[in-house]
Amino acid sequence: MSLSKIVPLEAKHTKDFIQIISAAFNGYPLMDFFFGNAYQQSIKVIGQYICDRAMIDDSILLGALVRDELQGIILAIPPEANKNQDDAISDLDEKLARSLADEALERMNIYNDLKNANKPPQPHFYVNVLGVHPHSQGIGIGSQLLEHIHILSEQHSKSCGVALDTQTETNVAYYQNLGYQVSSTKDLHLF
Repeated sequence: MSLSKIVPLEAKHTKDFIQIISAAFNGYPLMDFFFGNAYQQSIKVIGQYICDRAMIDDSILLGALVRDELQGIILAIPPEANKNQDDAISDLDEKLARSLADEALERMNIYNDLKNANKPPQPHFYVNVLGVHPHSQGIGIGSQLLEHIHILSEQHSKSCGVALDTQTETNVAYYQNLGYQVSSTKDLHLF
């Protein structure tokens, strides 16, 4: 019997999704780099953007329910994400740009360029967000969410695996324990 039930997230889960990422990434180095003191307001905007975008493209947005309460989330992009929703995505991107400070957008763009330059060249699933509520961390929810993506990758005819990035040594050790390997490291503060 598994600890949690993995379910596809829908628009009705948006508020809970935002609460999970807000709690999971509070004090996280990348969020501090992006938003500084504007974290609480900015993470709500980012959470809404992630949910809205996942509803219109081929992103895989899953949640882990523990006793029917959302405790963890994962957003993964399959190898051949649908690019046919360009107008809708452009509208979301414009809304995001209007909602965040210019400095935050600039730093997010630097990070995204760096991240994209270091992704594996082979088709793969890319884990863009993985978060577990702090009071539920350490009990296997993140591993269970990742395992679900691993299975999807194995079943996909063109996927060569799963890739992700992280910003803390603790997370590096966690992912290595799950079989991931470090392919490159970069210091965002140099940019």
